[in-house]
Amino acid sequence: MVVSQRSVSRRRQKSTPTMATLLATLLAATAQNAPASIAASTPVTVDSTRWEAHLSSEIAECRRAAATAPPQSQTQGPPPPKFPAAWSAECNQSSSTTMGTKGTAPGQYAEDKSKPMAVSASFGKAAFAAKAFIGTPAEWFNMTQVMGADWGGFIQNGQNLFDNTHRIEYNGGMFDWLAGSTFMGSGSRNGVPVNTYALNVSIPSLTGTMQADFTPDGAPIWFRQDFKGPSLPGGMYWVETTFLAYTAGGTLPAMSLTRADFEPTPPCYDGTTPPTQPEMVDMYIFHPKNQFNISGQNTGDITGDANFVCVDLLTGQSPMIDHAYAWITHWQVQVWPEFGQYAACNDYPPICWGSENHYVGREAAMAMGYPKCAQCSPSNLTVVGSWWSMSAGGECVDGQSLGPKPTDCTWKIAKKVKTIDSNCLFTTLNFKESCEADLTAPFAKAVAVFTKAFAEGSANGGCDPISP
Repeated sequence: MVVSQRSVSRRRQKSTPTMATLLATLLAATAQNAPASIAASTPVTVDSTRWEAHLSSEIAECRRAAATAPPQSQTQGPPPPKFPAAWSAECNQSSSTTMGTKGTAPGQYAEDKSKPMAVSASFGKAAFAAKAFIGTPAEWFNMTQVMGADWGGFIQNGQNLFDNTHRIEYNGGMFDWLAGSTFMGSGSRNGVPVNTYALNVSIPSLTGTMQADFTPDGAPIWFRQDFKGPSLPGGMYWVETTFLAYTAGGTLPAMSLTRADFEPTPPCYDGTTPPTQPEMVDMYIFHPKNQFNISGQNTGDITGDANFVCVDLLTGQSPMIDHAYAWITHWQVQVWPEFGQYAACNDYPPICWGSENHYVGREAAMAMGYPKCAQCSPSNLTVVGSWWSMSAGGECVDGQSLGPKPTDCTWKIAKKVKTIDSNCLFTTLNFKESCEADLTAPFAKAVAVFTKAFAEGSANGGCDPISP
């Protein structure tokens, strides 16, 4: 199972809060990662938010190239604005690829060059949220990216994940590229007078365009970044930010965090007494052909993986396109039932967020759980299913025993039960229609089809096994 980017439009109307109320609510949500009492214009998914951290590192390189572009002397129009070392803003942000659009969500941004450090936060109702979660913290997917000079991390629904990819780190201020920009003219945006500046930048395999509007006194109003290149799913990616309020010298609570705040959370177990023996767990994973190594990968139970595939299909980005996923395999795995922090992993070999490397990580499907994405909240897991991260350091090797000791291992494969071709599930069994019949987690009709695909052969309405 991988993580990719998705969204669906399903708006909930609420009365409009005052700017002061909005700011206070967003600050509280950033500090605690608790649901903000505002409605995002488009619900978002964990897939859509996480995908951005796994964008090609070339995007970061392209942004660095823009930030270090040679200064230009403006021969026409006013020079671009200059920003203080520290500033913050309230904003709305959306992003897209040619295969799907991430919903617009309210958020915040802050940077401080004296640290150096930046924080970007977004708040949104989860797309496809289970009806049982409506009106509860589990309905939300809030995420804060924390970018330090040589480290980065994410806070999602109360869970702090270290960025092992080193793709989310501080690469300069948001508007450092203005020094090399060209004045494009004056006009208005949403009734506000603005000056527009732009910069085109290229690296060997990627091109980027930065364009932004500022008020005559230098406050940011709108900023768009466009990237094109073969390494991006669908060949392109854009992100657009609309600024609602700007504060010179402003900050956010997450700016006080350090690398030490992103160590893995302690493991937990279900019930009131520690486990005394391993458990047999049925796990499913969508993967490329002939890639059967699940170490360092993400798996799900039958509900969790069916939910994952439904969200991919409903939001228009097939994992067969962006990750060459073609087969789905059912495994039986022996697990020591103390569960660590979930690590979100992509690709072969795997690239993961999160530094848990001993325990099997756990969260609710689509991170639809609170707190800590339901790592220790089995009641959330029974609603939408479980996702697991199979830590490479916890896999049993010869002579190791499953157990609670640091020298013990925490999981080992017991049996590969069945592998099916996803074309059977998608085409023969019309899986997407089952997803569309529910449109909310846990996608019960789709889970039933998914279950039958593995329980039966084609003669009885299921899928025949592949024997590679």
